[in-house]
Formats: sequence, structure tokens, C-alpha cells
Amino acid sequence: MTLVSSPLDATQQNGQLESPKKEIVENPSTINLSEFNRLEMGMSYDQATDIIGGYGEVLSEGETEGTPFHTIIYQYEGEGSLGANANLMFQGGKLTNKAQYGLK
Repeated sequence: MTLVSSPLDATQQNGQLESPKKEIVENPSTINLSEFNRLEMGMSYDQATDIIGGYGEVLSEGETEGTPFHTIIYQYEGEGSLGANANLMFQGGKLTNKAQYGLK
């Protein structure tokens, strides 16, 4: 999620310049084959989202957060053929598995 504002959004009221309103823009969270190939086992979710440019949808989560066995699987809509997608599994905060279908 990104906050976006424009200097043109600023308004004046009673001679005072008000701060521009911030609009929340959702990142489409898509992934392409180049981004997928840059993901390396052992990297953190934050490192992966920096490469992809957005957050995935949680498909599954198990065990207690902060433990070595805490596991989360994220799904990303893919760029490419119809139905393209990628799944990333993080265990103990580290990427342990990745799979993709139809990415270009």
C-alpha cells in the first residue's frame, strides 16, 4: 500500500494552506518471471517484497509467529499467460520454497 499526495491537492481555507489529502493506493502485487528469478532461498519477506514491489495474499499460515516453524504461504497474481501466478513459502521468516506458473 502506498500513500500518494500531490502539491496540487493542497487547499486554502481562511487564508491558511491545508496539507494535501493522502490517498491510499493499493499495489497490484503482480510478479513477473524476472522478479521471480531474483528471489533467493533464505531471503526475508521484506527483501522479497522489495524485489516484487508489493505484498502477496496470505494463502496459509501455521505455527506461532516468531518460532522457527512459523510458516506463511503468499500468492501473487502473475504477469504472463492466463492464470499466471507465483506462490512463496516463508518458514521462520525466510524464503524456503517458491513456485510459479505461466510467468513471463
